[in-house]
Amino acid sequence: MKNHVRIVRLLTILVSVGAIACMPKMLSGMQPDSPFKTFVWLFPLYIAGSGVCAWLCAEGRIEISYILLVLAILSTVLLGYAVTLP
Repeated sequence: MKNHVRIVRLLTILVSVGAIACMPKMLSGMQPDSPFKTFVWLFPLYIAGSGVCAWLCAEGRIEISYILLVLAILSTVLLGYAVTLP
């Protein structure tokens, strides 16, 4: 049973980290003089770091792992919204 739980956790983390695929769309939808350009370029590092931290703390502190994943998903949505602002 424990192996099944690990696989589910890994799939959840991979789906959350899959938000890195949104970066090209964010870059193409951004205004040329947008102040969010730095955030968009650093975005994959943040998401990858959140995924690694979520995996490392998944064994002992599952709540922290899920909080990190929820924050990563929310930041993806909010940054995607912010780059489309005029």
